[in-house]
Formats: sequence, structure tokens, C-alpha cells
Amino acid sequence: MCGSDIDMARAISILKDNGFDGVIVPDHTPEVTCGAPWHAGMAHALGYLRALIDVVRGFDA
Repeated sequence: MCGSDIDMARAISILKDNGFDGVIVPDHTPEVTCGAPWHAGMAHALGYLRALIDVVRGFDA
């Protein structure tokens, strides 16, 4: 994610290659200035993870 030292695309790819079928939970969210900053940041983080999963799966999920 934003500011992470981990290559998330590679991490998701490794999980897929090893048959991982569990839950992935963001450990942090970006700071967003709005009426609901935590919710907006979590929506961003979850959307980012979903997009990475879709790319790694080749959009066939």
C-alpha cells in the first residue's frame, strides 16, 4: 500500500501461486481529508487490494 516496503503485487502473486484461500486485511490506510476519513481510506485500501487480486488472477475471478 501507500508507503509500504512490501511489493504488494508480488505478495499477492505468491499467495495465489501457493493456493492461498484466506482473508487479506489492510494493515493501514491512507490519510484522507473528508467527513469520514477512516472509511474513505479503508475504501481506497480495499479497492487497491481488489484491483491487485484481479490483475494477478487475470480478471477471471
